[in-house]
Amino acid sequence: MRRPLKVNICYQDEQLSHRAKAVYLYLRDRADPQGICWPALGTIARELSLSRSTVKRAVRVIEDREEELPSGTS
Repeated sequence: MRRPLKVNICYQDEQLSHRAKAVYLYLRDRADPQGICWPALGTIARELSLSRSTVKRAVRVIEDREEELPSGTS
């Protein structure tokens, strides 16, 4: 992800699918101290046993969801 991830969205957001939450937690686990990480979609898909298209969709949902949250949420 190109920008830092917001820490709490996974637990607080009932609208995220279980697949999006799995991808989110994967990204959080691999992020640097600033919350940034760059894993390939194929790597995420392989390690989570998901299709590449599912991972792409989940990343898009996570990014969209983060944009909707207040700027101070982390």
